[in-house]
Order: sequence, then C-alpha cells, then structure tokens
Amino acid sequence: AEDVIVLGHRGTAYRPENTRESLENAAKKGVDWVEIDFRCTRTGVPVAMHDATLDRTTTGTGRIDQRTWGYVSKLKAEERWPWYRRRSASYDGQFRIPTLKWMINRAAGANVGLWVSMKVAGECEERVLNELQAADDAGRQVIFAAATIEQLQWAAANYSVPLFRRDVREPDVDTSREIDELVEETDAVRDIRGISARWDAATPELIAEAKAAGLTVCVWTFRAQHAWLPQQYHSDNPSLRARGDMAAWVRSYTDQGVDCIIADEPNHTGLLP
Repeated sequence: AEDVIVLGHRGTAYRPENTRESLENAAKKGVDWVEIDFRCTRTGVPVAMHDATLDRTTTGTGRIDQRTWGYVSKLKAEERWPWYRRRSASYDGQFRIPTLKWMINRAAGANVGLWVSMKVAGECEERVLNELQAADDAGRQVIFAAATIEQLQWAAANYSVPLFRRDVREPDVDTSREIDELVEETDAVRDIRGISARWDAATPELIAEAKAAGLTVCVWTFRAQHAWLPQQYHSDNPSLRARGDMAAWVRSYTDQGVDCIIADEPNHTGLLP
C-alpha cells in the first residue's frame, strides 16, 4: 500500500469541487494527483466543470456549452451536496470557475499531477489535448482520461500525453473486450497507461485481468461518509453525514494490488501521512 497513488477527486470534499482552492486543499492533504473534470464554453475555453449545466455547482444557469467564457468567468463555485458537506458549502460564492490553463499552473505550483477527466469529445477535446501536450512537453505531470476506446485511439494517434481509459462501470464481457483492445493499443502506443473503474465494477476478476495485461488500475470514488460508504464500514452513528471506516474499504482494494485510489476525502484513505 505504500506504493499506492492517491488522487483527490475533483480536489477534495472540503472545498467546492473542481476549483483551484479544492486542488490546493488536496495538495495540502498529501495527494499525488488531483482529478479534475473539464468541459468547454461556447467560445471554446476549457473550464473545470463536471456537469453539462451550471446550475448545480455554480451561481450561474444553463448549459456550459451555450455560455461564453465572459459569462462563466463572472460566476462563483458552489457545493453540490451542501446538506452533507457543510464545511465545503461554507465557501459557496467565494471561488472562481477555473480554466484548464489555470489548473495546469496551479497543479505544478502545488507539486501535484493533474488528471484531466474529459467529459465531451470533438473540438473541445482537441483544445484540451493541445494544452495538455504543451504542459507535458514542458515537463508538467498531466494525464488525459478518456471515456471511450475511440477517444483513446484518436488521442494516441495525435498526441504523446499519457492516457487512461476512465469510467469503467460494469465488470462484464464488454469490459473484458475493452481491456483486450487496450492491450493491443498498449503494445503499439506506449502512452496508454491503464483504466479507472468504479468501486463496484472493480471485481477481483477485473483487477486481475487488467493487471495481467500490464495496465495500471485505479478505483473510484471512495467517500468517507455513510451516505456513500458500504454498510459494513459504517460507524455506530446513524447519521448519513457520519464518517465510517473508509480506510478499511480502501484496504480491501489495495490488498488486491490496485495501483491508485480516487477519493473525495483522501486524508481518510489510510494511505497518506
């Protein structure tokens, strides 16, 4: 477990997600990498944003791809689950929505890697990869995580940025087929590094198959509060906001050889000082 990489999911759960301040908080917790989601505005500016709309996590409204950067730049971030994350919600309205360039620079300054989870394909994807390629060429730690084999193949053919297949959600035949395809690509393109699988899809069989194929395996998303923690790891406190034994939950995966853990509260993984 000493070699397991810890990624802060959208930064940490202690600040509104996908903000520079959330990234910095994750760095202070001791993470190796920070996973941040990206989409583009109507004017083509890549910004840190998970949802397709601005309503849930910002002071704005509407689809982000229908808003200009001029509009988005004036917005402030808000906590998506304020009833569970009161500490984070106390920062609502204080932090700006960052661009990809800002996050690349802030990650480098905080000495953490930036794992970019791309939420859309097309021209926005190309803009993001162009910026990541420039960062990679400058020696910055960056990874591009794509949702489909097709995205990976296109990115691998046009860029030398390290690549991951993200969001494996089902441990089924299709996933095994995708692993086989990734292995074929790995033989030809060194930049495809591995997969990230949702915790309930990361079965022992899937982990073993991916590891045998030479792929790095990341598992997401670990959350310490009862609202998301499997029942066997709950404490005696009945509140959904209460924290259970997330470290034991994480250990059940690292004992199987998982290479990295993606967590909302990385300081509760049991893997950081």
